[in-house]
Amino acid sequence: MSKRTCIFCGDQPAEKTREHVLPQWLIRRTGDPARTVVMSYDLRSMEPRRFAWSQLVMPACGSCNNKYSCLEANTSAIFDKMEARSDLIVSEALTLLDWLDKVRVGLWLSQIILTGNPANIAPKFAITNRISTKDRMVLVYPMSDTRRGLSPYGIETLTFHHHPSVFGLRVNNLIIINASADHLFGASCGFHAPTKLTHHLDGKKAGLLEGSGFTMTRKPSYPLMPSVFPKPSIRVFQTIFQRGLDGRLPLVIEQNESYHLKHIADRSTGKFVPFVESSKKVTPIFDPSCTIKFEAIEREESSTAGLILAAMYEYQADVYQALDFRADAADHNERARALQAELVAQSRLFAAHYRSRT
Repeated sequence: MSKRTCIFCGDQPAEKTREHVLPQWLIRRTGDPARTVVMSYDLRSMEPRRFAWSQLVMPACGSCNNKYSCLEANTSAIFDKMEARSDLIVSEALTLLDWLDKVRVGLWLSQIILTGNPANIAPKFAITNRISTKDRMVLVYPMSDTRRGLSPYGIETLTFHHHPSVFGLRVNNLIIINASADHLFGASCGFHAPTKLTHHLDGKKAGLLEGSGFTMTRKPSYPLMPSVFPKPSIRVFQTIFQRGLDGRLPLVIEQNESYHLKHIADRSTGKFVPFVESSKKVTPIFDPSCTIKFEAIEREESSTAGLILAAMYEYQADVYQALDFRADAADHNERARALQAELVAQSRLFAAHYRSRT
């Protein structure tokens, strides 16, 4: 991925166009499109880099860009409902998750370029081959103030550069938290899932993410994720199984294991039905037209933006810390673990910063 490759497919753009990493409808919705914001920091000098939202663009193929116009239109309508505190239907929540996959990966690719790629990341995927491919979730929080604005959070950390899995987005009076990674919620949803993920850094398995210690409870647990987060109005989770190096889905799918067979939504993609968490219970939703309540947050359950964002940075650190980096060379192992500890500490510093602002 470079300044010259398509943000969607990762190839040299055909019929080159420009894609706004945060779409124009969202920029207009949240204020003056020409306003400038601190979008990134030079991670060597820590000097802020200011951009107009309208200038945050990346190259794209014309056909790739057009492919996502329907997703953007549908998501704009979903934001109309969320800002009005209206209920969603399941299909809208899944559309929102697709859009968040798109935005999260787009922000990651743009941050690598804007910051001068201090971590020397060589992206192995672009937007198109990352949407709807890994476990994912969305939390939606209503804020009481009425100010307009647009702010991404979590994208400035080197943790996010190395593992673009957890970020937040403030859109006017909403804060949205999104996470997506390998096997993030499968075990909590009761599916066949590893308890340990090993990322091989060299040797014959270089680049391979290997699961071990598999478990399967056949029932969802409450809560589906750590209780570090305050209560949101919407909590939606989806498990997505990936194909192995042999191109096959896990054996529990091919063998039609009963719990997995009941909850699989699309065998061709490995997608399971979404699980919605509310009122101290977790419910699988089989009908895409079912309603997801936009729950009211009582005063005693409400939280500040600072505490919500602090929880997001803590979770970003937790997800990255859970990875087991493994190298054949002992010195390489030590360097990898030292870097992991450094990045985890950085995300926790951001968490402490936002916590102190409450």
